[in-house]
Amino acid sequence: MKPISPIIKENIIIDLKSRSSTRQLASKYNVSQSKVAQIAKYIKEDIPPRRSNYCTKFTSKSKNHLVRNITNGSFKTAIEAQDYLSKHFDINVTTNRIRQILKEEGLTTTKKKKRAKLSAKHIRQRMDFVHMYEHWTIEDWKRVLWTDETKVNHIGSDGKIWAWRNPEHPAQKELYDEVVKHGGGSVFLWGCFSFYGTGFISRIEGTMDSQLYIEILDECVPLTQDYYDIDPQSMIFQ
Repeated sequence: MKPISPIIKENIIIDLKSRSSTRQLASKYNVSQSKVAQIAKYIKEDIPPRRSNYCTKFTSKSKNHLVRNITNGSFKTAIEAQDYLSKHFDINVTTNRIRQILKEEGLTTTKKKKRAKLSAKHIRQRMDFVHMYEHWTIEDWKRVLWTDETKVNHIGSDGKIWAWRNPEHPAQKELYDEVVKHGGGSVFLWGCFSFYGTGFISRIEGTMDSQLYIEILDECVPLTQDYYDIDPQSMIFQ
């Protein structure tokens, strides 16, 4: 370790007695932090204890406020909560203490799930749908034929695939999802279902346009109606 001059050492001792941290002094005098800590160890009897501005006392009100704002998304991080508590409740705590309190209050961390962002218009439309059909009976829903399109991969899935693993065997083959070049191919399908079960499906070749869509409906919908004996006059196409 490179020795330091007596003048720098004397200055470090003076700053240590004024409660400066070893990290601050290492940066200030361009020396290693371990060297400053070594000097502090020899004069520790002369160094006054550092005053802490942190107060860990929480009231029930401040705890409830913290939990409420974390759970409703007002505070995105413990740092935001720390800043708010300091400004509005005059409570100065570390972020680790905030996380500890949240755990004591029964909260746990979890990874956010992704979902489509809903605009005010989308939310309003969904609520309109709920209010429109909230009094429907099972008999009403039996009349609905639901339809949609989907892509089916020949090999694998486009989504995430989960597996249980043993940490002692990280290379077991069950932990890998085998793929082939160019994805292995896929088919695009139109299908339908009702209260009574799944209906007929049709493979979509090329691009779906209005003419092809009408042809699929003319073919598959009547077949599904006949199979489940659904009255075409009362059926609701969704």
